[in-house]
Amino acid sequence: MSLPYPLSMEVSCPLNDVPALTLSSSAHAVNADLLAGPVEVVVEWSEDGQSWVEGPDARFLRIKRRGDGTDRAGLERYELPGYV
Repeated sequence: MSLPYPLSMEVSCPLNDVPALTLSSSAHAVNADLLAGPVEVVVEWSEDGQSWVEGPDARFLRIKRRGDGTDRAGLERYELPGYV
């Protein structure tokens, strides 16, 4: 399953250090429930929109979530450390 339309994301893969992913999404987005609990997130990309590849250090664990329960847009921010 995939989370097709995050509002924003930042991926960092520093040399000889732990990668990290910061992700923002709406609680109302398609498949947003996939991020409800601790999960593994894989970042893939495509140059032609048809074949997708996972790069090195592209796996992350969804551990930390922040959001405001009164926000009607349901904005949630996630901080995911990478692992190898």
